[in-house]
Amino acid sequence: MTSNILYLLLATRDGNDCHLFREALGGIRISTQLECVADSRKLMEHFAGNPLKLPHIVFMETGLPYCGGLGCLKKIRGDYAFSEVMLAVYSSAVKDESVEEAFVCGANIFLTRPDDFLVMKNQLIHIISVLWQYHALGLRKDFLLLNVGTDV
Repeated sequence: MTSNILYLLLATRDGNDCHLFREALGGIRISTQLECVADSRKLMEHFAGNPLKLPHIVFMETGLPYCGGLGCLKKIRGDYAFSEVMLAVYSSAVKDESVEEAFVCGANIFLTRPDDFLVMKNQLIHIISVLWQYHALGLRKDFLLLNVGTDV
């Protein structure tokens, strides 16, 4: 049985990102619950402390303090217990090598974070809509790779 609420976890060093994500998610039809953590240590503590309440998706910025977003990505993907969690890496400064490295490390989604709030909101609507389809239909998330640029 699937839940009617998508549980999202945002790992960002920027408290404003948490506020912007909340505001953007408030305008979509799919019910979401967003929790925010401030660094890679808190992100990994969240996974260790809540093994029964895993998020449907984790958004993590590449520049997280301590081991970084890609370091967390590798640790999460290295633990089979977290294999069903969809992982999205985001950054405002993007190089093709960064996108490729994120996917090689196990990211399902790479999000190029725009400066414009409406563009970001459209990106999140797109990602959440795709995630909802995978969630509601019980599809395998390990085959999903999505590169969301600023032209969504």
